[in-house]
Amino acid sequence: MAALRHPTAAEKEEEKRLYFVLRRDFPVSAGSLTRLAARITWQTLAAALDGQAPRYLGYDPATQPKIVLRARDIRQLERAIQETSGFPQAIAAAPDGSPLFLGLGPACRAELAPFVRKLQMLSDETPADAAEIAAMPPGFSGSVLWLFVRADARIPYGKLAAQAGHGAFGVLSDLARSTPWLIAEWVADGAHVATKIVPDLETLNDVYASARDAALPASFIVDAGRTVFAEPTPTIVGVGPSAAARLPRSVLALPDLV
Repeated sequence: MAALRHPTAAEKEEEKRLYFVLRRDFPVSAGSLTRLAARITWQTLAAALDGQAPRYLGYDPATQPKIVLRARDIRQLERAIQETSGFPQAIAAAPDGSPLFLGLGPACRAELAPFVRKLQMLSDETPADAAEIAAMPPGFSGSVLWLFVRADARIPYGKLAAQAGHGAFGVLSDLARSTPWLIAEWVADGAHVATKIVPDLETLNDVYASARDAALPASFIVDAGRTVFAEPTPTIVGVGPSAAARLPRSVLALPDLV
């Protein structure tokens, strides 16, 4: 296997990236972070395609990263929103209606305001007493985007957001070109995301194969190994959007990531 080439500091300044900023004074669970990041990724890139297409076309999600930052509190997040208002954005709200999670870009680090560039990376530790939000309603039968997260890869908390974004965009970007009505149906149904835990790589492969056998859209995500992992590592499978009734029972029986 050829050695990975990591970009230089100068290249990183000019590299297109998708940025997430999460408030840390309202801690959310790992499953909630995964669901929020999946939805925000699509909304942010859809906004870029709609209003700033050159940014969208200049971003390759397979090779250009998603950067996950933390805002100390609502004031820092609101300032980040204000100082990145010239970029495509998507914002998820906390249960009280206040902003919780910001997606922006694609953008080069060199383009960002100094305040945003100074925000710290999101911690790898799952916060204590984290809230579960953005969960699929019980008994929901509509269109859902499904994410299957590999447990034995031990994906850190902050890294989960980036991998969820890859999983969502990997499947939705293909549908945007081939069958956009499936995305419209998913959005009309509430753009729900469901997260499941997969114990190991063998099961992750089985989930992907089962989805393909059922003629469901699916993406198999392999992290490039630039940061957390020492080598390219399979992490997540994205499936759908699809009603639960179309998934194999063995796949639906996997435990939820909460």
